[in-house]
Amino acid sequence: MTTQFVNLMPHPATIVTAGGVISVPPSGQLCRVRTTSVAVGEVGGVPVYVDEFGEVEGLPDPQDGVVLLVSGLVLAALRGSGRRDVLAPGTGPQDGPVRSPEGQVVGVTRLKAVQP
Repeated sequence: MTTQFVNLMPHPATIVTAGGVISVPPSGQLCRVRTTSVAVGEVGGVPVYVDEFGEVEGLPDPQDGVVLLVSGLVLAALRGSGRRDVLAPGTGPQDGPVRSPEGQVVGVTRLKAVQP
C-alpha cells in the first residue's frame, strides 16, 4: 500500500530521505489547536504564563494509507489520543533538520509521532 501524505499546515513540508526528497504542498485544509494563556506567577516583575491546550480543529478522521502532517503544537495537543496517522516534522536540534545558510529549517529528516 502506498502512503499518501496530507499536509494540514499552511506551508510546504519537505522531507529528505535516503531515497530522495518528498515535497508535500499545503492541502488547503488547516489543522489548529485552541490555546488559552493562564497566568501562573511572576519572575522579576515579569508575568509568567502557561498555555493550556483546547480543542484541535480541522483534523480529519483516520483513513487507510493516509498520513496527516501537522504542526508540533497540534501534535502535542493530541498526546494520549491514540492517533497513529498524525505526524509532525522533526525540527528540533536532535532531529537533524536541513537548514539554509541563514539557519532556517528548509527540510526534515524525520517525523514525530503522537505520544501515547
